[in-house]
Amino acid sequence: ARITEDALIETTGGSVGVNADSFTDIRNFAVSITGSGGGNSVGGTLAVNLFLTDKKAIIGSSSDSDNNIDVNAANAVNVGVAAKQEIVNGIISASVSTSDNAISGALSTNVVKGQSLALTQQDVDINTDSSINSASSTQSVEVKAEDNTTITDLTGTLAASNNTSVGVALGANVFWKDVQAGINGNVTADDTVAILADTRQNLTATVVGIAGSSGGLAGAGSVSVGIVKSTTNATIGSESVIDTDGSVQLHAGDDTDIFMLEPAASFSTGGNALAGAVGAAVFVGSTKARILDNATITAK
Repeated sequence: ARITEDALIETTGGSVGVNADSFTDIRNFAVSITGSGGGNSVGGTLAVNLFLTDKKAIIGSSSDSDNNIDVNAANAVNVGVAAKQEIVNGIISASVSTSDNAISGALSTNVVKGQSLALTQQDVDINTDSSINSASSTQSVEVKAEDNTTITDLTGTLAASNNTSVGVALGANVFWKDVQAGINGNVTADDTVAILADTRQNLTATVVGIAGSSGGLAGAGSVSVGIVKSTTNATIGSESVIDTDGSVQLHAGDDTDIFMLEPAASFSTGGNALAGAVGAAVFVGSTKARILDNATITAK
């Protein structure tokens, strides 16, 4: 949602909204079951969800030159991005053999990557028309970018045989986000001016590997990886002149919750039993609320 350049938008009795909303709901279930009474039994499942998208609500096409845009509203001017992704993955693989080997594997991957940008660029003037200002007392300005992701991931595998049994489960979840809200122009209001950037990540992952053998090797493994790379910025730019009779709020927030469980179990009545479990969570992030050099802010 964009206003590019050389635009005059006025409302003498209402509001102006520039909004980009994205709501995604994914339910992905993969099940594999194999059985053999006279030979090997091999089963596998794979589920991949990729959410690669940018969400942008921007006034002004250039970040470093005059966009020649005037927006005037008697009430509110709202520039906003609201993004929400909910992903549920259920992956199960089972292999059973009564006379030979059983091998079972399950792999689940979820990747959420993209930008969420709510911006008013350089030399975008908001509520600078004195004729509308004098007739209004309810002017507010909000520039808000919000991106919220919830992933629930269950990955399980089972292998059972009279000979060698191997069951391996792998789960990988990646959050890669860039969330920005910013003003870099002239803003006049008689109520709140708010610049808000928020990102939230909630991951619940359970990865289970089970293997059982009555006469040979039993091996089970479970591996779960959660990676969060997040940049969250709320910025008042160096070209900004903000003058309001109300308050100015500048906020950047990053809220990440991760719960991962990786049980692995193997049983053998006639051979060796091996089990291994690995869980790794990695967070790389930057969260900043900034007023840049030469900005002028008056909040009365």
